[in-house]
Amino acid sequence: MVERKGPQAFILSPEGDRIIPLGTSLFLQGYAGDIEDGTLSDTSLHWKSNRDGDLGTGNQVWVTLSPGQHIISCSAIDSDGNTATASTNVYVGAKVYLPLILRNYSK
Repeated sequence: MVERKGPQAFILSPEGDRIIPLGTSLFLQGYAGDIEDGTLSDTSLHWKSNRDGDLGTGNQVWVTLSPGQHIISCSAIDSDGNTATASTNVYVGAKVYLPLILRNYSK
């Protein structure tokens, strides 16, 4: 017997390594497909943040994240119970880079 194939999950938005201003809503968009099932329904996609936990279900979700670094994941499950996950990184807030000052440094 040939095993049924698992789905593939994709994140369309946000693109990775983005800086999101504090308090700004973020649009999450993704999709998933499966060889046997075709394009998976909205209820098959679940969004999560490693920092804020569950974010919602569907191929389009609006969220406001807490400050800091987030790994956003989109998990998909097909009709056979197989799962796939895609992830991306975002930073919420403003990254501040301070200049490095060396005292008593001579070339």
